[in-house]
Amino acid sequence: MKKTREALHWIVGILRKHKVPFQISGGFAAKLYGATRPLNDIDIDIPDKCLVDVVSDVKKYIIYGPDHYHD
Repeated sequence: MKKTREALHWIVGILRKHKVPFQISGGFAAKLYGATRPLNDIDIDIPDKCLVDVVSDVKKYIIYGPDHYHD
């Protein structure tokens, strides 16, 4: 969980630097509310129009996507 927390702080720092509104969702959000299920990723929702603002800071780390998920 320590590495995940470090990753979250890094990502949130980039989003705040670019003043991008965001929402933590999925398994990480569940963890914040006390869930004990295994955590495999961090789901962060941002407006589509803001993606271009952060891509220069994260593009070398992107291995898939970005993509939309519709439930």
